[in-house]
Amino acid sequence: MEQGQNRKKEAFFGLAIGLINGFFGSGGGIAAVYFLKQLGFEGKTAHANSLLLILPLSVIAAGIYFFGRKAMPGHELLYLVMGALPGAYFGGKLLGKIKNNALEFLFSLLILASGVFMLLS
Repeated sequence: MEQGQNRKKEAFFGLAIGLINGFFGSGGGIAAVYFLKQLGFEGKTAHANSLLLILPLSVIAAGIYFFGRKAMPGHELLYLVMGALPGAYFGGKLLGKIKNNALEFLFSLLILASGVFMLLS
C-alpha cells in the first residue's frame, strides 16, 4: 500500500478511535488494538501503543466529562486511582512477559465477558 493511502487509513482509524474513546470511554483502547493490528502491528506492540494513544484522548474526554459535571466527585475517584495505579504498573510489567497467543486469548475473553455482562445488566 502506498504511503499516502496508508496515511488516510491511519487518519480514519484515528478518527474512529477518538470517537469511540470519547463516547464509550476506554472502549477506544479496544478499537485501537484492533486497528493497530490491521495496520500490521503484532499483539504486544498493538496493546502497548493503544495505551500511548488512549492517554491523551482520555485526558481530553475526562476534562469534558469533569467540566460538564458528569464525572464522579474527586474524593471518590481518588480511591479508584489509588488502586488502579499499582494495577497498571503490574499489568504493564506482565505485558512484557506474556506470550502473544496467551495475550490474544485473555483479551478476547475480557471483551466477551464485558459484552455478556453489559447485555445482562
